[in-house]
Amino acid sequence: MQNQLESKGVVKAYGLPALIAELAEEGISQDQILREAGLSALSDDLQFHERTALFRAAQALSRRPQTALLAGQRQRISYYGAYGYALATCRTMREAVGTGRAFLHLSGTLLRISFREENGEGVWLSHQPDSLGPLLPFVAEYWRSSLNTLFSTFLGSRFPSISMTFPYKAPRHASLYREIFRCPINFDADVMEWRFDAAVLDQPYNHADPFTVELCEHYYNQFFKHSGSHSKFEREVLRTCLDQRHFPKVDAGTVSRAMSMSLRTFYRRLKQEGVSFQGLIDRLRCSVAIEYLRNTQLTVDEISSKCGYQDVANFRKAFKRWTGNTPSSIRGGQRSATR
Repeated sequence: MQNQLESKGVVKAYGLPALIAELAEEGISQDQILREAGLSALSDDLQFHERTALFRAAQALSRRPQTALLAGQRQRISYYGAYGYALATCRTMREAVGTGRAFLHLSGTLLRISFREENGEGVWLSHQPDSLGPLLPFVAEYWRSSLNTLFSTFLGSRFPSISMTFPYKAPRHASLYREIFRCPINFDADVMEWRFDAAVLDQPYNHADPFTVELCEHYYNQFFKHSGSHSKFEREVLRTCLDQRHFPKVDAGTVSRAMSMSLRTFYRRLKQEGVSFQGLIDRLRCSVAIEYLRNTQLTVDEISSKCGYQDVANFRKAFKRWTGNTPSSIRGGQRSATR
């Protein structure tokens, strides 16, 4: 199904392939969804009203009341493009929640979401859910099912939900909520909350899961297409660095061991290729920074951190050295091009 979706040009943002795949199982095509939504095509920069129209169209066309919940269970980190890679390189759930501040609007939700910790519990609160009117149950089911799937995949185990509340009446398929989320579910509530065990925030991610590997494989291919690396050894070094997930902080010793060679031999090979290890790391940093600037709303501070810089001023100087441009000019230029 994924290859079919890619061949049809489904954008790798908003987690839309999961929803489109579920509707396809019901005999509803992507073209039908677009026509119903009044859109000519999908893009990576959908406006709020366009996203709303897409979900309203999906709700209207779906032939099963549980479509949104089931769609969320199809979710993959690779369906979120550069944001997916940003999340895949997080070390813990706590770091992901930080990254997720910018990510949440792509997760399927059309509401403002805030996060807090209290009494050992993490709490996601959805603000002004009534603003979505009849669309609320569909959006709520899709967002919560998607995030539950993604975070369970990251952890390599069930996400430890404690309780969920929804400000609408229990649907006919309410039992499916309990089956998917495995926690008490309360309907007709005054607030829309999702509570979970906050201890999970500092649990390391399972970076070996197949969906993360799939995403990184896609990222490798995209990077090497534009990296200008012609040497097989160079590409192997770059791939090994990326495979460490936290390449900005990886050292030559770690990479040489991963490549089954001594550090001395590793440096000798680099010299023969006429490149330095630091130069390759900087090339990766530059590539990843540009990807984030063009295709995410991560702040420059967040991008700086993900590229291995504790001081954003040093990152800005390095970026200027790599590209001759400032981070803001790359992001601003991209926005102008997409208007």
